[in-house]
Amino acid sequence: MKRVAICTLFHKNYNYGGILQGLALQNVLRDMGLDAYLVTYNDKINKNPIYTTLLSRCTQYSFIEIYCKIKEMLTATIHSEIKAKIKPRIELFDKFISNNFHVTDLYSDDSLSLLEKEFDVIISGSDQVWNPNAVRKLYLQDFSVSNGTKKIAYAASISRNRLSNKEAKIMIPCIEKFDAIGVREKTASNILDSFGIKDAKTVLDPTMLLSVDEWNNVVAPCVITEPYVLVYSFSDCPFKDSLSDFYIKRNMKVVFIPYAKQEYNSFDNNCDLIPMWNVGPAEFLSLIKYSEFVYTDSFHGSVFSILFNKQFAVYERDKSGTTSKNSRMYDLLSVFGLDSRMIRDDHKKVLENKVDFSNVNEILEKKRIESWTWLKNAVDSQ
Repeated sequence: MKRVAICTLFHKNYNYGGILQGLALQNVLRDMGLDAYLVTYNDKINKNPIYTTLLSRCTQYSFIEIYCKIKEMLTATIHSEIKAKIKPRIELFDKFISNNFHVTDLYSDDSLSLLEKEFDVIISGSDQVWNPNAVRKLYLQDFSVSNGTKKIAYAASISRNRLSNKEAKIMIPCIEKFDAIGVREKTASNILDSFGIKDAKTVLDPTMLLSVDEWNNVVAPCVITEPYVLVYSFSDCPFKDSLSDFYIKRNMKVVFIPYAKQEYNSFDNNCDLIPMWNVGPAEFLSLIKYSEFVYTDSFHGSVFSILFNKQFAVYERDKSGTTSKNSRMYDLLSVFGLDSRMIRDDHKKVLENKVDFSNVNEILEKKRIESWTWLKNAVDSQ
């Protein structure tokens, strides 16, 4: 039985989408008869090979962005009670990982070359493993292999619409050495193509390789008895007040997951929607599955809305600048013919118009087969 290492953002990554995509890829590979493990790797102690210093990281942001971030960090020290409120949520994450994941011992940049002795295939992905802000040597597989160990990327996301010359100089030589490259967004394929990598295949996020029935085995029981709308956001929620009014008039609650990044932010601190605190990955799926509507700026918030056939709307996060991640949202919606779910001006029109999921589900099934087949061929090829 082939042993497969999955290199993705999962260790101490208390992000719903990040954890669930890791679980999905693990389970898909194990269903293929492979002995798959997620590599335990601490991003916080292993440096970004592109932006190695605080000063170099700051060059990506405008003065206003830096000022706002520093102000928020300072304000967060005043609100230490947030950590106490989030602690039960972190415990739910840890329990979920312990119960569902097959993981390796802890690796560091100094020990990455040992992976080839333990594994036949090393997969980078899914999620933002090639985002220049998050990339690490592990995700680029920037280490030599000599025993025929295969290097694969599956649904790796760059999360940008371009790479700077500085970023490309570090990343492209590593990516060129992969035996098979599957990226999550068409934008990423186009970026790689512009640097001479012509064979990158656009594939589905691994969460979409699992059926709804398979996800139902993970979903926690419904905890809200009345009809409700879920707001799942990582940025300030535009139209927040009118959104609440829109659904309250229809006798629905409007709930949200405060501090979805598991850290303080000012817009959640001032939000008057109904907070849902004790939400681990299984509870997150439950909130989406049993909702009447999902309002989000999250990639995986959109993905699970599609999987569970929930009415949903998407709004942009960090609309401009080199660090904007909206290209992944545009690509996802485009694949399923759902561009109209992106709120631009008339948000009430998007809320009122319903999605017909019959065509969406047909596209999903076709893309699921294509992506599963590509992955199977990539790990099986000699």
